[in-house]
Amino acid sequence: MTNSYSWGAKWIIPIDQPPIENGCLTVVDGVITSLEPNRQNDATEDLGDVALIPLFVNAHTHLEFSGLNRPLGEPGMRITDWILQVIEYRSEQTVEQKNAAIADGLKESLVCGTTGIGEIATHPWFQELALTDDILIRCFIERLGSATVVSTQIQEAKRWLNHHTAHDVWYPGVSPHAPYSVSDELFHGLLDWAVTESLPTAMHLAESREELQFMETGEGPFRDLLEALNVPLPAHTQRRPLDYLKKLSRVPKPLVVHGNYLNGKELDFIAEHANFNVIFCPRTHAYFEHAPYPLEDLLRRNIDVAIGTDSRASNPDLNMLAELQEVHRCFPDIAPEKILEMGTLAGARALQFEHQMGSLTPGKRGEFLTIPLESTMTPMESILSIEF
Repeated sequence: MTNSYSWGAKWIIPIDQPPIENGCLTVVDGVITSLEPNRQNDATEDLGDVALIPLFVNAHTHLEFSGLNRPLGEPGMRITDWILQVIEYRSEQTVEQKNAAIADGLKESLVCGTTGIGEIATHPWFQELALTDDILIRCFIERLGSATVVSTQIQEAKRWLNHHTAHDVWYPGVSPHAPYSVSDELFHGLLDWAVTESLPTAMHLAESREELQFMETGEGPFRDLLEALNVPLPAHTQRRPLDYLKKLSRVPKPLVVHGNYLNGKELDFIAEHANFNVIFCPRTHAYFEHAPYPLEDLLRRNIDVAIGTDSRASNPDLNMLAELQEVHRCFPDIAPEKILEMGTLAGARALQFEHQMGSLTPGKRGEFLTIPLESTMTPMESILSIEF
């Protein structure tokens, strides 16, 4: 039996085409079949003065911290001090507690209108939790460590994937954590694996000034942190994020997470390689009181920027609409339509879900959010001002 439904609305915001006024959206068996400019027909449920928009795609998060009631530390703290608190928190959590937090994070995401997630996984929770069809997950298996554990790290990650192959709602990826936490040998080994298996690859890069200092000089707070953790320090080689970008460019889908301190030359390199996506986490950026984010420079170069919440370790919640509203507040000159795209279709492209979600397009999942419209506002102003 075919299940067919049609909805009419004052505005439909497909994302990949101009908004449709007085539109009608039809879904058959869970898939969008048509968008029409006329909402007046017998088969339509008229939803009234609302806008229909795609559900959100959260391109970067760490769900294991979803049990936190507030971010770790205090706003403006040095990132290395925050990392120490992250390590301490993780050490106190059992696997069962982590899995419960992840389950809570998935539920919260759904409540907030998010059905696509780019998750950084430090343990194989996807083998243990019952996944539903509600959320598509790109699960980036995080790896970090020194040269002495390269083989062990990669073999363990391969075992995870072999025990839980990709299916309709779960898809694999790999994440060499960051320049300060991944040895060159492990980084190259993970990239080789990503190329062989066509795995999208997410790396935290240019996240803080302290990270740049450590890359350039081998000194500073990150050296102090690694020494305090008894991590062996290799001989220093001066480098910039560009050195990592050049290596990441050979994987099929590299994701630069944060990119808060990329310079012009590095942005130009990303712009020249269409396989890159940059993931901006607005409220985490604000929490650490970083320098203004180079969002306009990224967009001016036509770099594909997606939005993520990061985690509750640096963010009060996993609400993607709140992230988009933060972007709108900080960058009032960026078109609201572009901001909404960064939280929907751009995230879907980053996670390689664009054929299933991210826009209201025939052939994609028949899901949408209904946003009440304010008579004194444009549809996009209504979307970016509503509490959700």
